[in-house]
Amino acid sequence: MKQEPVSMTLVDLVALVAGVAAGFAVLKALPELPFIPPGWVLLVLAVSNFLQWATIACAVVALGRVASYRRMPRSAEWLAIVVSLFTVSRLQVFNFDLWVNVLLTMSPVGLDRIDFDGWRWLVATFASLLALVMLGLLRLARNVTPTWLKTLVLAWVYLLCLTGPLAVFGFLGDDLVSPSDGFGPGDLAILHRQLCILFGFFPIGLFFGVPALAVLIERMRRRHWSWSEWAAASSSILVGLTSMLFYRWEINRFSLGWIGERFLVLGWVIVVALVSRLILIRVGPAWNVWFGDISGQDRSTDSVSSNV
Repeated sequence: MKQEPVSMTLVDLVALVAGVAAGFAVLKALPELPFIPPGWVLLVLAVSNFLQWATIACAVVALGRVASYRRMPRSAEWLAIVVSLFTVSRLQVFNFDLWVNVLLTMSPVGLDRIDFDGWRWLVATFASLLALVMLGLLRLARNVTPTWLKTLVLAWVYLLCLTGPLAVFGFLGDDLVSPSDGFGPGDLAILHRQLCILFGFFPIGLFFGVPALAVLIERMRRRHWSWSEWAAASSSILVGLTSMLFYRWEINRFSLGWIGERFLVLGWVIVVALVSRLILIRVGPAWNVWFGDISGQDRSTDSVSSNV
C-alpha cells in the first residue's frame, strides 16, 4: 500500500471541488423556512450552513482518500460523513412523514381507520431489518468489496437508520415514557416533559456521540493527522456547537427551573458521552473483524480510527 501524504494532493483538490459543488446542491435543495427569523438567527443559520457546506466537502475528500489509499475512513472522516448525512436527511426526498403519507394513500383501507403512529413504527421496523440485511451482506462480501464501496454502503445504512428508526424514536419515543394523563403545570412538569423528549432523542445523540468521542480519543493519542482530518473534525464539531444554539428551551425566566433545565440537558450530554465510550470499548475492537478485509488489505494504522 502506498504511503498516504498528510498534505493536500491533486486528488484531494479535485475531490474538494466536487465536494463544494455537492454541498451547494444539497443546501440549495433544503426546504426554506416558513417565516423570517430574527437577525441573529439568520446570522447563526448562515454560519451553520457554511459549516455544513464545508463538512460535506470534507466528506467527499474523505471518500477520495478512502478510494485512493484503499483503507476505511478514520474517525474524523467518519464524523464528517455522519454530519453530512444528517444534512442530507433534511431533504424532502428523505422526509419520513412524507413517505408514510405516501404509503397510507396507497392503502386500500380508509385513512380514517389507520393508526398513523403505528404505520411509522411499522416502516421504521422495515427500515431496521433492511439495514441489518445490508450489514449482513457487507459482512459476507467484506473480502471482495473495495473500501470505497464498503464506505458508501455503511453510509447508506447510516442514512437509512437516521431517517427511519432513529427519526421515529425521536418523534414518538417520548410517548413511551410520558404519563397518560399529561404533565400538568409548573416547572417540574416542564422538566419532566424535557426528560421524556431527551429520552426519545437519545439514540440520535449516540448516532453523533460515538464518532465524535472517537475523534476526541484519537486526538488525545496525538496521531499525526492529515489536513483533511483536521478540516473534517473542525467543521463537524463546529456544526454541532452551532446546532446547540437552536435548542428549544421551555423555561426562559431565571429560576430554579431555568437552572434545572440547563443541568438536565448537560446531564443528557454526559450520559450520551459515557454510553458512546462504552460502545467504543465493546464494539470498536470487533469492527474490523466484521467489516474489514481479513487479508489485511485495508487495515488502518490506528485502531480507534478504523473501529468507528
